[in-house]
Amino acid sequence: MLRLLLVAVWATITVLPQLSGQIKHDNIWIMGYPTAGVPDPLWGGTLIKFDTMPPETQYFNIPFELNASATICDAFGSLLFYTNNCEIANRQHQIMKNGSGLNVGGYAHWNTCQREGGYPTHQGALILPWPGKTDQYFLFHLHRPGQTDQLIRRLLYTKVDMRGDGGLGEVVEKNTEAWRDTFTDQMTAVRHANGRDWWIVLAKYNALVWFSFLVSPQGIAPPIVQRLKASGIPNWGIGMQATFSPNGKWYINCNHTEGLQIFPFDRCSGRLSNPVIVDWLPEDQHDAVGVAVSPSSRYIYARGGRKNLYQFDLNADTIAHSRILVDSFDGYSEYGVPITFYQLMTAPNGKIYMTATNGVRYLHVINSPNLAGRDCNFVQRGLPLKGFNGPSLPNFPHFRLFDVPGSVCDTLGIDGKPTPDDTLRPIRLLPRPCEGDFSLWPNPASVSTLLVLPACGVGRVDMYDAVGRLVLHFPIPAGSRDIPIEVLLLPAGLYFLQVRTQNGGRVVKPLAVVR
Repeated sequence: MLRLLLVAVWATITVLPQLSGQIKHDNIWIMGYPTAGVPDPLWGGTLIKFDTMPPETQYFNIPFELNASATICDAFGSLLFYTNNCEIANRQHQIMKNGSGLNVGGYAHWNTCQREGGYPTHQGALILPWPGKTDQYFLFHLHRPGQTDQLIRRLLYTKVDMRGDGGLGEVVEKNTEAWRDTFTDQMTAVRHANGRDWWIVLAKYNALVWFSFLVSPQGIAPPIVQRLKASGIPNWGIGMQATFSPNGKWYINCNHTEGLQIFPFDRCSGRLSNPVIVDWLPEDQHDAVGVAVSPSSRYIYARGGRKNLYQFDLNADTIAHSRILVDSFDGYSEYGVPITFYQLMTAPNGKIYMTATNGVRYLHVINSPNLAGRDCNFVQRGLPLKGFNGPSLPNFPHFRLFDVPGSVCDTLGIDGKPTPDDTLRPIRLLPRPCEGDFSLWPNPASVSTLLVLPACGVGRVDMYDAVGRLVLHFPIPAGSRDIPIEVLLLPAGLYFLQVRTQNGGRVVKPLAVVR
């Protein structure tokens, strides 16, 4: 058993160097429409796995239709569960224990969850690991409680414990109200500067107000509420998108009447600053839009109307003047349905994928988003799917963003890899001494823990049990900084991780494994 565990850990840290050593909560994307349970060449679910290059697509019988869509994997990239904001499905594509009845009440629930099978939001679901809670997750979801109107008036959360139902997961708390107001369909999140907690940011409906909710080991706190000088939020429910830059410094709101609003964001305080306004309107001001940022945090990709994709340079003296037309819709249709442009999402392989406004069998792909202009290599219909998919993409934060070194909030020792910097309003990062230390999180752990290494380099890692027996050891590949370690097969107890540095030093830290 121990030999099998060592082999599994070694495979995890050596396969695919470009993806290994990363947190892989966004490793699998779920898409599609349900069938009658019989494989169909046009309908059914598509499961996209980003372990390989190019990503692998698999057909499966999806249990429900997706509008709002969120998916979560464990730190190693294995599927845990996903949702359409009406129900939650486990990794076996069955409804999770107690996983029905999300967003109950209101006209929208009756009209979509009971009749059509998908909740009427496109960025209204988000799954986050509960900070400091092993195997426990928050599903945050936007709710339309009115019987006659379609306004989003509640931010709810549902708790999932993956220790329930024999490891398939169980909903242990459902539809709890976190806050009541009116919100736009633009829920996104970013890691707190301490490297552990999260900020969820939501815009108020038809107002110049933004909410920042802190998610910590204590749960979700009442929001920081800010009124800022911006060009406004449209009087609209679906058809917008918001995102953070991968380095966490920018919150970007894209809507179909005002264009881009680029807010500096303080990951320590959760506060936005007055935005840079890009006075850019899509060709059709009543059409939906989408936005994503390159992994380098330099280029914004924004979809204008249904037919054009633009790139903006955050490093430009005037961002609006940096606009470049990347490509226009080529007019291709399938079964009479045009495969146009809509929302975008950055994948763990560094590419950006775009869905269409209709149910189609393709995703568009920006293959090299860190390159300027048409060198970004945008390919229309670059990723074929196994069946039709609606306009939804799974909603993810940037999971591989951790602390802000040198900030007053960087007190937990959760050191992630340095993130790409931008130069529009640079943030000076204070240097940290190379002490050869490391951190483990979560600790205690029951499934896995993340070993975060110093930048000064280490040679090997050894793990001992409480009586001094060696239970795990492996060398550290060059350049590795964060490595997930599987502890699921280890007995509960106290263990000690010893990290040997290249200069001959060593550091030992305890690790508690709980069941």
